[in-house]
Amino acid sequence: MSNHLAIATVTGALNYRLSQLVQVEMPSAQVTNLRPNAPSGLPTTGINIFLYQVTPNVAQRNSDLPTRRSDGALLKRPVAALDLHYMLSFYGDETAWEPQLLLGTVVRSMHAQPLLDVATITAMLGDPSALYAPLHPTNLQEALEPVRFTPTSLTFEEMSKLWGIFYQIPYVLSVAYGASVVLIDSDAVPRTTLPVKSFQVGAVPLENPIIARAFSLANPTLPLLPADQLVLEGTALLGGTSRVVLVDGAAATVTSATAQRYVVDLPAGITAGVHVVRLVETVAVTPSFSSVVESNLKTFAVAPAVTSASATKTTTPAATTVEITALVTPSLGPEQRLHIALARVGGGEGYFLDAEVGATADRAVAKTTATITAGNYLIRVFVDGVPSALSGTPFSAPAVSIP
Repeated sequence: MSNHLAIATVTGALNYRLSQLVQVEMPSAQVTNLRPNAPSGLPTTGINIFLYQVTPNVAQRNSDLPTRRSDGALLKRPVAALDLHYMLSFYGDETAWEPQLLLGTVVRSMHAQPLLDVATITAMLGDPSALYAPLHPTNLQEALEPVRFTPTSLTFEEMSKLWGIFYQIPYVLSVAYGASVVLIDSDAVPRTTLPVKSFQVGAVPLENPIIARAFSLANPTLPLLPADQLVLEGTALLGGTSRVVLVDGAAATVTSATAQRYVVDLPAGITAGVHVVRLVETVAVTPSFSSVVESNLKTFAVAPAVTSASATKTTTPAATTVEITALVTPSLGPEQRLHIALARVGGGEGYFLDAEVGATADRAVAKTTATITAGNYLIRVFVDGVPSALSGTPFSAPAVSIP
């Protein structure tokens, strides 16, 4: 790994390497690190190194994930993996072939030794030139993976666009190289993980419980009443060391349990309508580790009961409105779908009306401007599609008188 000076160190080491190279072949040549449109400083004869782009390294950009625990604690130092893109431009007397001679010298050297080795970095840091002084705190020479220079093939259009960003700057002979991979790690200190003193290995068969049926103990063919007990039948219902039956997420009291059958008291305050039940089991794998298994979800219905009902009729010049109020138990939820069904006692008209929760949670109220013939009607309340029951032989209650 290397610190934040890695990018500048790669550029500086490339500058140092090319400077040593061209001094042998062309002593008058210089190597610079300037923008191609710099107002001054570009070499009359020599090479200019321009870092024109930095991109994430595709192969290693995500190799250090995850770097933190779920609580945010640092597991290991984050590492940024980058590729550097350089443009090398060659200056000199065209009639003496100087740019092309410099290009050939660089290409030969870079192909023969594409790696930025430790010796080059160490020699650069030992150079007394002030150019390299800001790079002395670098630790790129300690990186596990050396940086490799690879020639990049740029089309004529790409090269034109690259030079086109420098306004009114004439093109000079250039070649592109990529440097990969440059790894920059954070200076954050990870939290040290405590050593393992002992371990436990355990194995137990886990079989998910399956609820096949959920019904009323009092009458398996009808929806439950609030005072009824809920029966769960299925397989593998008694596999764990501890068991919890959840009705709509609330724990219910289990009165008896076998591997195929549970009897459960409904939670206090349960509303009328459709509910969901599931079984959660905790299985001890080792003395200090447990696993949780859950059953499938199963639905059951709690039927409302109409305790009394009343109706009023209001006549205005605009319309006649009939308002029907049914007191029900158990209470109703604020977002449940309610309907009130009327059937004339002795046969005849029937009505199915939309309703809503009244001023209190035990009231279902329906208002309609439809013409309802006056008389006595059997009344049922539907909560999420679950109807209240009728009593009597023939049915005679509950009933409401429509004026």
